[in-house]
Amino acid sequence: MIISKLRTEIDRVDNIIIKALAQRTKIVKKIAKIKKQHHLPIINKKREQEIYLKLKQQAKKYHLDEKYLHKIFTTIIQHSKKVQNKI
Repeated sequence: MIISKLRTEIDRVDNIIIKALAQRTKIVKKIAKIKKQHHLPIINKKREQEIYLKLKQQAKKYHLDEKYLHKIFTTIIQHSKKVQNKI
């Protein structure tokens, strides 16, 4: 397989990631509205711990570097908190 075809595959996967992040953000906004209505805090440490535990399991399952996934999801979660604070 030539490199241009592999790069096309990467572009396709990148697009999937971007669409998934957009979908995640829409869901985060819905959650933020519910939290606001019920006077719930934006930050939920228990939920974050659950996410990181699942990431650890997924990293093992897919043979990925756990620290790499943790770093990515730390950024995603920080962004989610910012989005929720704007609602």
